[in-house]
Amino acid sequence: VEVYTTSIFQIFTILRAFSTGISKLSPNRDLIKYNLKNFSINTTTYLTLLLSIDGLVLADYYSSEAMNLTQIPKSEVINVFEVSAPQFAVLYKIFAKFKALQQEEAIFKVANSVIFLRRVEIEENSMFILFLIDDEKKKKLINKKLPEFLNQTKDLLLRYIA
Repeated sequence: VEVYTTSIFQIFTILRAFSTGISKLSPNRDLIKYNLKNFSINTTTYLTLLLSIDGLVLADYYSSEAMNLTQIPKSEVINVFEVSAPQFAVLYKIFAKFKALQQEEAIFKVANSVIFLRRVEIEENSMFILFLIDDEKKKKLINKKLPEFLNQTKDLLLRYIA
């Protein structure tokens, strides 16, 4: 049993609790997390979050390097990214609405790290994948390997979000 302190005045506390509960209900959660971990290792990303189109965290992978890069303890890194992930999804939607995005991705530079948000389609289901990287140049490698990752995990992801 997990207990979360939430407030109707801080909607993201409710979203975080809901998101965590949903992700823990799925039997496919561990398989998706394992795949996210392997993808992260292969692309040298420090943190990878699979998000619903509304920004709810469906699955996550945090490496120890994420704590070094952000200089924040693990529990706080998890809290920061789970709470801020919906905000990145909202920003993406705003930019996309006003045609400010040329591609299905957005880059946010934060201190000495880069947050790379990529919108993906899995059989007409839109999702986001958020990456924490130390260099914007890694975006090319991520984009190169992402189609293969999505193809390999498509059935698993479809069952997970259904």
